[in-house]
Amino acid sequence: MAGKKNNKTLWTIVAIVSAIVLVVCGVSIVQRIMQDINRLSVLTDEVLSYLQAKASLGTPKNERIYLCPFLSSIVRSEAPEADVNVFADKDAWLWTDKDYLRRAVCNVLRNAIIYAGEAVPIVVEVGEEHGEVRISVLDRGPGVPEQDLPLLLEPFYRGKASLTHPGGSGLGLSIVKYCMEACGGRLEYANAEPSGFCVSLFFPKSKGPVFG
Repeated sequence: MAGKKNNKTLWTIVAIVSAIVLVVCGVSIVQRIMQDINRLSVLTDEVLSYLQAKASLGTPKNERIYLCPFLSSIVRSEAPEADVNVFADKDAWLWTDKDYLRRAVCNVLRNAIIYAGEAVPIVVEVGEEHGEVRISVLDRGPGVPEQDLPLLLEPFYRGKASLTHPGGSGLGLSIVKYCMEACGGRLEYANAEPSGFCVSLFFPKSKGPVFG
């Protein structure tokens, strides 16, 4: 009974304070305060998501991963209705952590699907470049504004994407960067010609796949 009474008292105080603010400050001020509260709530959720995503992966454990079936399974689970082509030698394999690799590829693929829109197909390709193994995800969308490119790895940064695609957290590539560094790899990204955006995940050849 005491708990219910205290809860009722609390809500009574909240109602009285809200009424006073409304009378003194006006509707526009109250609406602005509520918008600020909502933004803080969203930011808090995003911070928790970022920390949980990093904590959930644990310590990297290397294992042999055959890339053609592995990448194809990601496409089937993450983008069953999207137009995505996977190009990888059927015998290509990679020695790395499966969970970290899956998280990295999934995040890149989701971004490509969201921002490419109707500009398909999206291409996932495995290759070798300058002594490293490369997994690339290429879309044919509008690309990223040049002024946003240097900041894409910053957590929560969305740039002009927040105007055209609201609701994202801006965590995708920062999590990919974390996954790659934990596995001893790295990532690169750039706008493609004549249009599109490409993200490439690089692994040292000593940890890379064997072809054929």
